[in-house]
Amino acid sequence: MSPKVLGIKIPKKKRRTSKSQHLAYTGEEPDWEVFMQTNPDKEAIHRERTRSYDWYNYYHKKSSSLFRDVEKWMKDNSYTKEDIKAWKAAEAWRTSMTVASSCKLLNNGMPDIILQPYNEEVEPKPVSDYIKKSLKEVIEVGYKQLEEKIKETKNTKEKVVVSIQERMREISAFMIEDIESSVDIFHDDITKFNLKEFEPITILRQKDAKANHARIIKTWYQSDGADYEYLVHPNKNKNNDQDQLDEAYGHLSKVEKKKANDFYKKIVSACDIVINEQKVRRKPRAVKAKRAEDVIKNLKFQMSDVSYGITSVPPVEIVGSVLTVIFNTKTRKIGLYIAEDSSGLSVKGTTIYGYNEEISVQKTLRKPKDQLKLFNVAKTKLVKEFKSLKTADTKLNGRTNEHCIILRCFK
Repeated sequence: MSPKVLGIKIPKKKRRTSKSQHLAYTGEEPDWEVFMQTNPDKEAIHRERTRSYDWYNYYHKKSSSLFRDVEKWMKDNSYTKEDIKAWKAAEAWRTSMTVASSCKLLNNGMPDIILQPYNEEVEPKPVSDYIKKSLKEVIEVGYKQLEEKIKETKNTKEKVVVSIQERMREISAFMIEDIESSVDIFHDDITKFNLKEFEPITILRQKDAKANHARIIKTWYQSDGADYEYLVHPNKNKNNDQDQLDEAYGHLSKVEKKKANDFYKKIVSACDIVINEQKVRRKPRAVKAKRAEDVIKNLKFQMSDVSYGITSVPPVEIVGSVLTVIFNTKTRKIGLYIAEDSSGLSVKGTTIYGYNEEISVQKTLRKPKDQLKLFNVAKTKLVKEFKSLKTADTKLNGRTNEHCIILRCFK
């Protein structure tokens, strides 16, 4: 009975079944190559076949977990690429666990024909016949589904536009073909696989993978390797399915689990390297130059002054000029804005920028009606006339207002 604390019934904690307890019931994973080397008799072969099917039914809840072995068996038995594509197009449940485990066992050396030890009159049938018959039905369904997809595509009047994300995924899938080949080899024999020689970063560089490709590829292998991460570090698993993981991967040793985790981490790390390398190499985005019309749109100035008989030049001419002459009709001050460098003057809001603050000055005109005419000359002579003024120099602050006439701009 469950113990009670203060009248509250506390359920007993379920005992976790250890791997050794599982193996005591099922035995180790069948290895037919080793088994056949012991020269077993008919009865022993028959018993081992029964145990093999029971083993895969026990440790693999879905037939899809053995689909790599089904595809390998199909390739080894002269199925065309179209047949394999049709088989993949059909629903996964159509390929039974018996078919999937049969492919796995034949790939691992189980005899195709196993004699009956108790009734010799019964003629044994090849396991491959059963597989071919079952797969034939699945492939037929797959072909029909592919035909329906083609018809649906043809019947669609609107042109299907492939999104940028879909294109990126397609290109990324092409880039990892060599990595996927290594994944197949790795899972065929985890123990013998040389992890030091596996260099996914070299593969990605050869395929000229960019950061966006690497981000997509990283998500795929992070997902594939998540189970192994939880097996090695169970404290990271927040999904409350640790018992199921331990049971599903119970056929792997502690060393094999760690090696599988390191294998997928190496791929994810290669993706991170590609992403970070591009960050280093990326050039800073060039600032788009604004149009002169946009730069001066808020500039305040006076269009013309009748009393002095003067008119402003277009304010856009200030942008990029090396010398701009401004006359204030209210204060009678005339100023020379001389650019700091060859890039010229610029405008932000109602202020002129980029001028040399030391030599850009203004002076007061005592007789502006007469003196303004003297500034309607070439740049060199204009500066000479300005310097000849006897009034005191004052520094400019760059700000303009509604009393400012833009007399001249030189570029």
